[in-house]
Amino acid sequence: MEHIDVELLAPRGNVTVIRLPWRKFPGVFIQGDSFSILEAAARAAARTAPEVQELADDLSKILALYAKTLNEHNIPLPYTTATYEDSTELLASGRLQSPDLRRFFELVSGYLDYDFDDSDWMAITTGIQGIPAFDYPLLGSAALTVRVRQENGQENVTIAVTGMPNEALRIRLDTLFDVLTHEEK
Repeated sequence: MEHIDVELLAPRGNVTVIRLPWRKFPGVFIQGDSFSILEAAARAAARTAPEVQELADDLSKILALYAKTLNEHNIPLPYTTATYEDSTELLASGRLQSPDLRRFFELVSGYLDYDFDDSDWMAITTGIQGIPAFDYPLLGSAALTVRVRQENGQENVTIAVTGMPNEALRIRLDTLFDVLTHEEK
């Protein structure tokens, strides 16, 4: 057994919020007996509908504590609380040469702390073949959708990035488009 120091961010009890030294975001710690009650409710949910609501209510209370605790400690939530589809807006758009597309995705992913890899790139290159536009989600510290529109017979792509309103991210995306477009000349 290893003993470590953790940050206790919420009051002691059956459910609390802690941060482990090697993790960026805090986690929810649930006492074993409390967790077993949640597990039993989940098992029962498979049989009857009322327990589904009770389980959802219990989990919502835990998530509310987590969100409140992070807010009290000025730690951003690692997820969004707004309804994504209803709250998105165009953050940036521009034209790039096709060879710059992967670099664009890698850099934007870095802004989001998202690990863009070869499987992402394969999905994008497959998705844009033979269709006018392809949407690809990037989910990290923010949620973005990148629409790629291949221009007929040209080496250019048009890109539109949508997501929750975020001025800092908007500025970074505009700058990225400026840099990549400038490099083309």
